[in-house]
Amino acid sequence: EHAVYGSQGKALSVYATNDEEKVMEFIKEMKLDPDQIVSVEELAPQSEDGTVVLTTVYKLFAQYLDLFGKPTREFLKKLFPYAQDIQEKVAIAEMTLDRKTEDFQDRQARAATFADYLTEFKSLKIPAGKYVELIPTIKQRVYSICSSSDYRPGKCQLLVVREDWQA
Repeated sequence: EHAVYGSQGKALSVYATNDEEKVMEFIKEMKLDPDQIVSVEELAPQSEDGTVVLTTVYKLFAQYLDLFGKPTREFLKKLFPYAQDIQEKVAIAEMTLDRKTEDFQDRQARAATFADYLTEFKSLKIPAGKYVELIPTIKQRVYSICSSSDYRPGKCQLLVVREDWQA
């Protein structure tokens, strides 16, 4: 247990991580080496120009990239060049067209994730360091502190709503 100091009206930032088992399942399906070291410039703090982050493929997907987040059509536009099979390349590219908006929205309604798209198209060949250009980073969640450290010293109360849903 750790003492937390914060006053009412302040905020607490929390960075989530992806489920370890799901990440390992994804890495295995994509035929990646979880221990491979990747150099990722995009993850370095913006204030430190020229800095590069070295991490493993596993940590990249577990701690940095929003692998199980909701993709956009822009993601598909960036994805199709990595398809080796021409039919898959065309299928991915077609999903970005206006006439396929309904199909894409149907996938969104069924909660398709970046991982779902990446594992669906078996001919994708994406170098480990390129995933950071395709998948956004996990965003921090900010929670308002609703308690006073004067009333409960060393404790911090948050109001959090948990959403659990399955598609």
